[in-house]
Amino acid sequence: MTLAEVEAILGGPARSEAIDPQAIASIEWETNRVRMPSPGEPRIWSTDDVLIRVELEKGGRVLQASRTSMDSATRKTKTLLERVREWLKL
Repeated sequence: MTLAEVEAILGGPARSEAIDPQAIASIEWETNRVRMPSPGEPRIWSTDDVLIRVELEKGGRVLQASRTSMDSATRKTKTLLERVREWLKL
């Protein structure tokens, strides 16, 4: 698959449509941290629901692609106070 085919499927070039760019930045950092260097620049599409990362080989074809659900990736652990308020329905 080529970059042009990926862009056609995803509605255009790599971009962020997320309302919370800080959450996206932290996920992008985590995904970059655990990957081996790629031969080309990764392309990233992100929304508040999903982050899609596509890495291309030198010829412009897709080498690897991954998807991260933003809901599970950005979920934080509730503090004790938040849990008590939820339990007491406050």
